[in-house]
Amino acid sequence: MLKALLLPACVLLGLIGLGAASLVLPQPFATQPSPVTELYFANPNHLPGSVSPGHTATFEFSIHNLEQRTTSYNVRVSESASGSITTLRQETVTLPTSSTTTLQQTFTIAEPGQEVQIQVDLLNKRQSIDFWSVAAGGSGVG
Repeated sequence: MLKALLLPACVLLGLIGLGAASLVLPQPFATQPSPVTELYFANPNHLPGSVSPGHTATFEFSIHNLEQRTTSYNVRVSESASGSITTLRQETVTLPTSSTTTLQQTFTIAEPGQEVQIQVDLLNKRQSIDFWSVAAGGSGVG
């Protein structure tokens, strides 16, 4: 009688053991990084906040592709002053995944005391950065 009880108990324990071995335990949720693009001034502490009238000022901005695929960016740089907007640059920049490009841009403020807003847009990503600059000091063409 003992043999009759032991055999089914051993079979049952064996099946439980096999089941436990083949049981897939849930893994912690694996999160996929969200696709993102970084747009920033390459030297934010050195933006031309003041420019001599008629002289050319330069700044740099960077685009860092973290979209996890090659991505094209519609870039526009504009200058806003006295209610009017002037496009300084408009182009498409294509970047492989995980790469960065830094672009240089120039602008000129003609009138002494004039304030302008310089804005960089990634039109297809709805991202923008900007800064203000004023024509101050002497005059003359640089």
